This record gives sequence, C-alpha cells and structure tokens, in this order.
Amino acid sequence: MNADALIIGIDKYDRSDIPTLPGCINDAVAAAKWLTSIGVPPARIVVHVAPITGAQFPPGVVVQAADIDTILASFGKLAKAGQGDKLFVFMSGHGKSVPGAGPVFLCQNYLVNDITRANLKIDEYIEWFQSWKYKDQFLFYDACQDTTASIGQISSVQAQGPDAPPGSYKPAPGNALTTCYACSAGERAWAGDGRGVLVRYSLEELDPTLWANLQADDPEQDAIQYDWMTGARTVDLGRLFTNIVSVKISQAAADAQKFQTPFCKPHGRALIDGFSPIVELSALPTAAVTVDVDPTVAVGDVRSIRLQSQLIPRDCFMPTKGAPLRIPVTLQFPLQDLINAGCTVARESAWKPVNVPLQQRLGNPTADIIFQLRQPPPVAPKGTDGSDEINIVVGPGPGGGPMSAEIAKQLSPVGEIGGARLPPNLTFRKDANGPSLTFNHIEDTSIRDAHEIAIDWLKILRRGSPGEGGRVIMSPFGQPKNAEPNVHFDFDKSGAALLGGFLKDDECVTLESFSDEMPSRKMSLQDLEDHPIELLAPGQYRITIDLPWGRWTRRLRVGVKADTVQLPQGIGLEPLRNRYRRDDVFGPELVRPDEPDLTDATVTPIAVRNRDQFEIWVLPALATPVAVLETEGGIRAEPYSETSLREWDELLTVGRLNIADPAGLIKRLNGKIPDGTAEDFTLLAIAAAYAEYDRQNWSGLLAILDTIEESTLRFQDIGLLKLAAEIEQDRIVGNEREHAIYISFGRFFEKPPVFRWGVTLLADLARQAGIERLPRWAVVIDPSSVITLIRWKNLGLPTSWFAEPRNRRIRILGVHDERSTSPHYLEVGWLPNLDQRVEESEAKRRKVLGEIEASEAEDQSAALQKQKQMLEQLVDDEDAERVQTRDSDESTW
Repeated sequence: MNADALIIGIDKYDRSDIPTLPGCINDAVAAAKWLTSIGVPPARIVVHVAPITGAQFPPGVVVQAADIDTILASFGKLAKAGQGDKLFVFMSGHGKSVPGAGPVFLCQNYLVNDITRANLKIDEYIEWFQSWKYKDQFLFYDACQDTTASIGQISSVQAQGPDAPPGSYKPAPGNALTTCYACSAGERAWAGDGRGVLVRYSLEELDPTLWANLQADDPEQDAIQYDWMTGARTVDLGRLFTNIVSVKISQAAADAQKFQTPFCKPHGRALIDGFSPIVELSALPTAAVTVDVDPTVAVGDVRSIRLQSQLIPRDCFMPTKGAPLRIPVTLQFPLQDLINAGCTVARESAWKPVNVPLQQRLGNPTADIIFQLRQPPPVAPKGTDGSDEINIVVGPGPGGGPMSAEIAKQLSPVGEIGGARLPPNLTFRKDANGPSLTFNHIEDTSIRDAHEIAIDWLKILRRGSPGEGGRVIMSPFGQPKNAEPNVHFDFDKSGAALLGGFLKDDECVTLESFSDEMPSRKMSLQDLEDHPIELLAPGQYRITIDLPWGRWTRRLRVGVKADTVQLPQGIGLEPLRNRYRRDDVFGPELVRPDEPDLTDATVTPIAVRNRDQFEIWVLPALATPVAVLETEGGIRAEPYSETSLREWDELLTVGRLNIADPAGLIKRLNGKIPDGTAEDFTLLAIAAAYAEYDRQNWSGLLAILDTIEESTLRFQDIGLLKLAAEIEQDRIVGNEREHAIYISFGRFFEKPPVFRWGVTLLADLARQAGIERLPRWAVVIDPSSVITLIRWKNLGLPTSWFAEPRNRRIRILGVHDERSTSPHYLEVGWLPNLDQRVEESEAKRRKVLGEIEASEAEDQSAALQKQKQMLEQLVDDEDAERVQTRDSDESTW
C-alpha cells in the first residue's frame, strides 16, 4: 500500500502533576500492528510515544519521543516530501477543548516551565493535512474534549496551529479527510482495560479477519462501498463508525457510568462524495450484467435506471453524480444475486416502459437486463387492489374497517389531512377504510411527494386512532391494499417510557430505506409502541433510536413474510431523572430545594456510607431538585426536571456543549420550558450560555443572559459569563479588567458556580489576572458531572459556605427512618470555635472584597498587586481548614 502513518500515544507527561493515562501506548502498538496488517510498509509508520519503553512495535517502525518539537518535525517531513494514496494519523493522550478554538491535543512536554503552547490545535491541523499530497486521509482522535483548566491546576491552554502560518496552505480540492472523535465538546474520553475505547473498537471493526469472514446479514455489510463497474469493495469509515463503532463506544462508557458521544466528521472530497474508503476488500464472484433499452431509438428519453440487489445493501442508480447516463452499460453484480430493476423516462416522452418492474436471478457469469419501451403505451385497466396507489388502511383486520370519528374528521373532501394541501400531481381518494394517494409512478418528484405526504398522514391518523387493537397501516406503492403487515417491532419487557423516559414522545426513531427514492420516516418511541406493526416494501432498511445519552441501530432485510425486529432493552447510560420517574428501587434520591435544611443554603453536602466511614460530596444548592445516586466511584448528581425537551438531557444530563443554535433555542422557548418550571428554564438558559461561550458567540451569549430574570442573578455563573464576554470583546481592559476579575474571584468563596464549566472559566480568568492557583477543592471537581461536584476529602471548604447553621447538616444518601421517608443527617464540626472561625473568615473576606471594590480603574499597579496577594492568602487560609463530621442525634446508627 502506498501510504504513510503517524501515531502518537502518551501515557506519561513530563509534568508530574498531569495524571498518567493507561493504555495510550497500547493503542499506539495496536494501531501500528493493524497498519502493517493492511499493507502499510513499517518504515513509513512513525510512532511518537512517552515514555519510550520496550513496547513491541512491528520491526521497522520508527519510534520517537512525543514532545511538540519532535512531533512537528515529523509533520514537517510529511508536508514537504510525503505523498501517497492514504495517510493515517492516530492521537491518544490528554486533550482539551478551548472556547473558540475547538479540540487541542496535549504533547508530552505540555506545561513544562508553565508553558501551555505544547499542543496541537486539531481544526487547523485538519486544514493543513488536507493540503498534503495524500488522496484519502484518516484521523483517529482518542482524547478528551472537556473545557480547559481541569488538569490539577489552572491550565489556560494557548491553542497552537501548525508551524506553517494560516493562509500559506489550503486544502487540495481532490483530497478527502475523515476524523473520528472519541467524544463531543464538553465530554471526557473514557479509557478502560488498558486501552482507549475509540482506538480499541475502531481497530476491532477494521480487522481484516472480520471482513474476510463476514456473513450476509452482519451489520458491517452496510459499511461496504460497492463499485458497480468493477465489483471492487471498500469499507466506508463514515458509515462503519457512525452505525457500529460509535454505538459500542457509548455503551462501553455507559457501562462504566460515563456519558460519551463519539462522532465522525468528513472533510473535503469525503464530505462531497458521502463516503470515506479506508480498507480495500477482496472482490466477490460476479456476473457481468449488461443493461440496455429496446428499442435503441428510445434511449435518449430514459432519465434514470435503478437496480436493486438482494446481497448489496445499496441500490445501483444511474446516472451517477456529475456523469451522464450511458446505455448500454455492463455492470458487475454478485453471482447468484436477485436483481429488481426499474427505469424512468422524461415527463414529455411518448415512450413508456412496459416490463417494469423487472426481476432476474444471476445464475450465470453473464446476463442481460433489457428495458422494453413502447410508443404509444398499451392501455391497461386500472388496478382495483390498491397496488397502483399508496394506501393507509385503518381498522382491525387486513382489509381495514370503519374509521373512528377522530380519524374521519381529519380527512377533508378536497384532499387535506392535518391542513396539508396536495400538490397537483397527486390524486386523493377516501373510503370507509382510509385515504389513498394516486401518483405518477415513473416521475421521481411525484413518487417522493406521495411518500412524504403519506408518511405525514400516517402520523396524524395513528395518533388519532384508538389503542384497542386498531391498526393504521400504510401500504406502499406496489403493495396490494389488503396485504398483511410484514414487520413487527417488539419491545419485549422494555417500552417507550423505559427507553426514552421523558423523551418517549421525541421523534428519536428513524426508519430509512436503502432505496434513495424512499424518504426516511421519523417517529417517537411512543408512536412505535402504539403501532408496532408495519407493511414495508421488500428491501433493506435501517432503524435507529438516537437519544442524547446513547444510540442504537439495526439493519433489517424485509421480505414478503412477516418478521420480528427485537428492540433494545436499554440504551446507553440512562439519565437519573428517568430512573426516578419509574420508581427504580435501586434508583436515585431527589434532593429538593424546598427541604427545610436547604432553603437559602449555599451548598448541599451529601454523605455516602463507605464501610465504617463516610465519604462526603458537596454540590451547589440549586433552585431545582437534584437527582443523586450512589455509585462505585462516589455519586452521580444531575438536575431534575419533568420537561420533555431533548436539549435538557443534551446540556444538563450529558453535558454536551455542541448543541445546535443555543441562543435560538432559548429565544424560541421565550421563558417557558415544556412541562418544566421557571427555575428549570433559568438553569437551561445558563447551560446554553456556556454552549455559546464555548463557540465564542458573544452576541448569542449576551442575548441568552438578557432573557434571565434579575432575581436569578444570585447564580455566580451569570456574572462570570458576562465578565468573560466583556473581556473577550475588549470592553474591559488593563487594570479595570484585573479589578473585575479580583471581585469575581473573591465571590468564589461565597458560593461555587452551579456548573463545572464555571469553575474552569473562573480559572482561566484568574490566570489572566496573574492568580496562579485556585483552592484545592476547585481543581478536584468531578470532571464527569455537569453541575459542580466536589469530593470533600482532606480539603478545606470556605467557611462562608457554612455560615448558616442549616448548612452544617449533611444528608446521608440511602438511609431513612424505618417509620418515615425522612432523610438522616450528619452534623458538621470544625476545629473548635466554629462560629468564631466563620465570623473571622467572613470578616477577612469582606475586607478584601471591600478594598477591591473601592479601588479605582486607574493605574494602581501596587494596589492591585496587594489585592492579589490578599486573595491568594484567602486561598491559603481556606485550604488550612479541615472539616470533621459526626453522627447527629437524629441518626439511629
């Protein structure tokens, strides 16, 4: 293979306070072995690892250090002298997401001498790679994308692009690059069993042994790109990753109680063509099929030809993109395949096909498919069984039955259902069994219009139908009106509410045909549960359930006989609010803001019994309930709402910042969240503002903050976001900027930000003002939690958080009185004289903040330096405190 590869795997960083990673070098070894197995010469594989150990790379592979200069030198060689058919790049190590810059990969010497430039700004490197002389390029990025400043200390990453300055290179038009990411913006990439999950599952699915033994109904078949002219087969990385690899990664993370949303992104020619050929497969035995038209004089009126294989999931459609239709043509189909063929002619043509649809078995090495056209077409009697229409049959039996009044009133005499008027190329009819659409079956536009309208009608009629055994079935074009359903979707012990929770009515289910003329059908899990039987035209389909916390997909082959499709019993890591809703015995508890011990509280402490001692966690006191669950590693805490809004789970459960148009979402909601409260809306709006901050959309961020009521400004996050926007837009500069940051930092001791993103944002701002470290609790927040979650272990917490006596009671998770559901508590005790210590600490903090707020925005460098020192002394003082706990009198232990 004419290809080059560059692999980076960093287990250990030069800075001792950056956590060591398990498995990145193992990933590098596995990647090198896979590359040699598909034919990449070992001498053209360059590996950068840290530390350089005795890892067993294939002989001939070049192994070097993983510092930024060595990596850039390798990149430079490929940019100047490299060329080939393919380029493979693997990156396994620490990564971050920098607002406005996107993902960055941290090299071995990151933060040495406190320099944060030893990193790779991935988006710019993607642009640079595409300018190199490699036709097909692939990047596997197995690194975190959580926000900056969470590697044990303040870490405001200065994202660095290639040595070649922007503008000195541009992507070559013919190059294709496909990037596979282990997680989405705001998430962490999970590693387990000594490997990163992205590289592990990607290489498992790309293993040549798997493809050599592939069976006809294996899901990987869908990822094969078939060349109809030559019979060549290649693996499309885009389809493989999206439909198989990403699902396995999300499930593996869910099994480890993590949220992780991997995705695949094409660039250049890969985006235009819609596929990314990564591996060539051996050809199947084929038959040469010659396609022609009789008579030859009618060839010019033929507009398209479609050949449907029973062995290849995708249809053969001619003409292809950007190429004229050429007839006759010889194509290569698998031997013993069964072909269904059809053609369309120009609308104004007098020629009409008379032997379509055409079906032929390929039992010999050669075969002919001849479309017979006649002029004028023979007159044929109109069918009476509904096979020349799309029919929607309503009723309990195969032939339908009387429609309910609810459904009947949806059908108007002029052909409107649900307010949708028919295009002129369609004819509407209704009878006692339901509506029918007649259309021109040789016109692509008419076919698509009819299917799209019929699908909309199907939704309306199904949702209006009674649920006592009634059926609403759409009989596709070419199927008799009285045909029996041929697909049953079986939930088994699961159901819409179990799988989707509050999103059971969200249209998260997609049913798509591999035939291009058939539009995809979107439906909710509740729709599928209410109407689990379908009548589908024979062919191959894919059903996908796409929820914010996980994705499930299955390919199915539909024939005439009825078949059952088993739906999953669970998908991904289920949100805690869903488990609480169904009264899960082992599910979460709900901590409500109206509980007496939380009213006006600053924080909510939670205690978990661990053998003979307690582990204590602290989270901000919210205006909304919080679902809390004990786990092997501590606790999970997620904001609770009964909203059916999908974005709630995307932002507040999973913590994914790359949702579409956050500002537009908040504007559309107009202060109200479906099935939620005003407090729910405020929390969602703040999370959406962080999403806009992540993409550096200042107008969108400020527009969101303007919608939040003044009464909610007690959330420190709002002030932080406004300050960040003003600084980034140069509205606050110089000493005025430092002055504002010092005030925000001082308020850090009043209450923590609601979201973990606020802690990292404040850390970035603090670094700009020269504050080099945060209190120790602020750098050990749980990176997998959306809300700020602090493990209270050998840490001092600001005494101001415990100024109120009510804040000195810690709720014990999972323990209640036998006679009631009242929670039990621990009482907080400091070193002696707690009240005196609280008063002294508060006085000191008020003094510092008072001096800062009283200062002018003029040149007062000495005063600002003094204030900075006082703030740092506050950090030292708070870190010196130690908390103690004891069982309260209310505990029965």
